[in-house]
Formats: sequence, structure tokens, C-alpha cells
Amino acid sequence: MFGNTLSRQDKQTLATLIYYPREKMGQILEKVNNREDWYKITLYRLIEVSKRAASKYSRSKVRKALPPEFAYVIEELITEKVDMRDKESYYSAIVQTIIRVGRLRNLLWPSAS
Repeated sequence: MFGNTLSRQDKQTLATLIYYPREKMGQILEKVNNREDWYKITLYRLIEVSKRAASKYSRSKVRKALPPEFAYVIEELITEKVDMRDKESYYSAIVQTIIRVGRLRNLLWPSAS
């Protein structure tokens, strides 16, 4: 999915994070120098993966699969229209708020908190 924009190692790390969030996130956060940057980069990558996966299903089916507490936010992030540049700051603000309030783990992996 990420072609040449991510190294093989980064792709493997992201895949491991998706499949084993609790274990991998703990390992990564012990080593990372700037957690906020790591959260931001990782969240954007996961949004891209989620968009690709969600595109194979109806919006209704995707919405039903989302954790109720975060369904609206996740749906906003994964249904972003690439051609709508005026919303770029809106989506950026959502991501920054998620990170600032410390809810990234809960948003992405409710069982990983």
C-alpha cells in the first residue's frame, strides 16, 4: 500500500503494530525519542490503512464495526476527501487533539490501554 514511501522495516513495524497493538506499542514507546511525532506519523499511516480497508465495505457496515465511543471521529478521518484542501486544517486539528488529550491508544486499540 505504501509502495516506496516506507521502508520494508517500517511496513513490517506497522503491520506488527496492527496485529499486536498492546505488545508492539509498548516496545516502540520505550525506544522512541519524540512520542508526539511518532503518534502523529503512526496515526496518519493507520488512517491510510483504514481508508483502504473501509473502501471495500459500505459506510454502514464500517460504522457498525467501529467502537461506539469513537465512531464519529474515526469515520471523519477515514472518509476524508483528498480533493478537499479546505478541510486539511480540520483533519489536522482532530489528529492533534487526539494526541494532546492522550486518547490515541483508546481510539485505535481500545483493548491496548
